[in-house]
Order: sequence, then C-alpha cells, then structure tokens
Amino acid sequence: MNFYRSAFFLVLSFLSLVIISVNATWTEGECLDEWTRRLSGEDVDRDNRNFTPSYRFIRAACEDKEVCRLGWTSWKDCCKRMCRKGDDYRRYRITDNQTGCTCFCNHQMKLFISLCKGRNDQDYSGSW
Repeated sequence: MNFYRSAFFLVLSFLSLVIISVNATWTEGECLDEWTRRLSGEDVDRDNRNFTPSYRFIRAACEDKEVCRLGWTSWKDCCKRMCRKGDDYRRYRITDNQTGCTCFCNHQMKLFISLCKGRNDQDYSGSW
C-alpha cells in the first residue's frame, strides 16, 4: 500500500512540475504582446523613462524562449540589450526589489519597470 501511495505522489509531483514549466514560458505571440505592453509605457514609470523600444528590439527580446519569461532573468536580458550601442556593450547594472526593476547603463538610468517580478533585493551587474 505504501508503494502505491509513494508512486502516486511521485506521479503527481512530476505532473505539477510539468504544468509549472509549461506555464513559465510564453508563445512567441504572447511574448510579443507582453513585451510590447511592458516596454511601450503601460508598466513604465514615465518620469524615469528615456528609452523607446522599437518593434525590432521587442522581437529580439522574444527570439529566445529563456528571455520570454516573467521574472528577473528576462529583465536582466532586456537590460543587456538596452545597454548595447552598436558593437559596443556598455556596462550595466540592474536592481530588482520585487516591486520594480531599474536598468542602469554606464551609471545612467535607462528604464524603470514598475512591475518586475523576481527574487527580492537581488542585484546583478556585469557586461555582455
């Protein structure tokens, strides 16, 4: 009897992980819609905004399924792309306090996202 309970529990655990991982990624269309909404102003603090994304930029953000996720990782990738100028990749820093993300390029604020969901008080800096 314990064997069947254990097997049943393992199957349920596996199925729940599959469901969570499926929900963590978006289709390309959902990704384009979400990034367009986020980067075109609905979730952007307009007082701190000095970046206007092009459709090409948004499409680039949606090319990789790893980028098309909610959470801190997608904003890190977004920040890296924003801090690129030609072939020059500027240093960047992104701060996530779970209520907002701020992207800095060369010590200048590039974009403030008001609805960035990620791990609390996580700071990441580097170059790409």
